[in-house]
Amino acid sequence: METKIFQPVVKSFVVEFVNNHTGKASLEDLSVEQRDEKTKEILEKKVSTLSRTAVKQLCSELKTLTGKQKRTSLFTKTPELATFANLVEHFSGDEDYTIAMTKEQCIAFWVRETQASPEKLLSASIDGQVITRVLAIRMCEFCEDITGRQILASESRTPMQYLGEETTFGDVIDYFTVGSKKINDIRCRIFKAAPEYIKAYLAMFRGEVAKAYALNCGLELKDEEIKLFEEKPVFDCKNPDFSGERDWDLPIWWTEDQLGLQLPGKFDWITKKTKAKDVIDAFVCAKETRLKTGKE
Repeated sequence: METKIFQPVVKSFVVEFVNNHTGKASLEDLSVEQRDEKTKEILEKKVSTLSRTAVKQLCSELKTLTGKQKRTSLFTKTPELATFANLVEHFSGDEDYTIAMTKEQCIAFWVRETQASPEKLLSASIDGQVITRVLAIRMCEFCEDITGRQILASESRTPMQYLGEETTFGDVIDYFTVGSKKINDIRCRIFKAAPEYIKAYLAMFRGEVAKAYALNCGLELKDEEIKLFEEKPVFDCKNPDFSGERDWDLPIWWTEDQLGLQLPGKFDWITKKTKAKDVIDAFVCAKETRLKTGKE
């Protein structure tokens, strides 16, 4: 069934369920305006508004309602990170809903689930004894579900072994949040021939490119600010120390040098309509070519 037809049904079910567990008045007793307002209020609430038991029950009933056996770790394990609107989107669409965790949120999640101290956990080798291998794999599975980033080697009895004993849980947490060059390099070296890996790697690499390009424009941006930067015309993307009419190309050259990549031509493809996101995409295309030709 089409998402646009089915979504209202899922939304109504979720709102009714949450209201029955937390509301004092039935939605049927409210006017149309009050019901719309209440619906909006509920959808904006964190899933953690409900008890863990209730969240699990809701997810189970949504699986039955939609006929979709969706992964639900995001909502059952870290309900404080998602809203009921996210839950509706998750069960309405074909793709699993994912979020970007902050490093602090991810550390708190690992500490809570493993009962290890942050100091010991972050510095411990994945091959050590701070937490069991089974628990480490399970934690990575949870984070894969939540963020959409893959780290475990599929169809392997030892899915983390390829990372090596020098990789720490701190590196793993970085990989799922701010990015880990160490793990990216390992995965690139081992899995670069796999199309599904290239896609996942380039998605993360794009974020690194955006931040590098912005930084070369004199902007140290947070993740939520990057999207606004990407809409900026390239001709306005200049470093404050070099603001001449033609100086928009300097940050691109610096980014080329920083990433070890070269963009096509002499930037003659850049016009007044070209935006920062187009330059970022060009870097990603150059990286993809490197990966596929084995020159990385």
